[in-house]
Amino acid sequence: LQQGAFFGESALSEKEEERQRLANVVAVGKVRVGALKADDFKQVVGSLTESMNRALNRKAIDSVEMLKGSLTPVEMDELQRALQDVTYEAGTTVITQGEVGTKFCIIRSGGVDVFVDDVKVNSLGLGAVFGERALLTAEPTVASVITNAPTTLMTLDKNAFERVLPPLQDLIARGIAEREEQAARAARPKILFKDLKTIAVLGEGTFGRVRLVQWKHRGSKQPF
Repeated sequence: LQQGAFFGESALSEKEEERQRLANVVAVGKVRVGALKADDFKQVVGSLTESMNRALNRKAIDSVEMLKGSLTPVEMDELQRALQDVTYEAGTTVITQGEVGTKFCIIRSGGVDVFVDDVKVNSLGLGAVFGERALLTAEPTVASVITNAPTTLMTLDKNAFERVLPPLQDLIARGIAEREEQAARAARPKILFKDLKTIAVLGEGTFGRVRLVQWKHRGSKQPF
């Protein structure tokens, strides 16, 4: 964090699950900070809950990687106004695999686990987003999302998503394509040299031979 940044606001929340400290803050060098107690905060700023919600929402939005530098300040304000907070208990299914997606979600607090065919494949925390793929493609969701702690999500339904985020839809689509390509590469089997069968020697030079080989895997006929 740099000059002008703030922290510790979650400890002022009236929601117990949001008062839990999620990180340590350690000074790097000589630092001067200003501190404000909860009672003083309420007297100066007004409704603590409303102010905290605005601060927590903006902090979560600012932590979303794909939003950084992609929206103007006006668009960021519009996005913040359109987001609706929804709180879930731990173990709640937010998205069910196979159903058509209805909402875009940003994690404000807590966390979720992602399951594909009942197998856990990922965990997401503060600032992570999910649900955008189904809203863009109108296809059934490819995974289930279940909270792993008391969790507050900031959500947009399809209409609000299309109204507020048109500048990001191409960016999100590219991100989805990149993630799918990465998943496809990860799923490809590793081919070891010992698993290759030499079909022919194509050439020979100072530094060795060039061979045409075939993977010995049963049913594979692709040469390399």
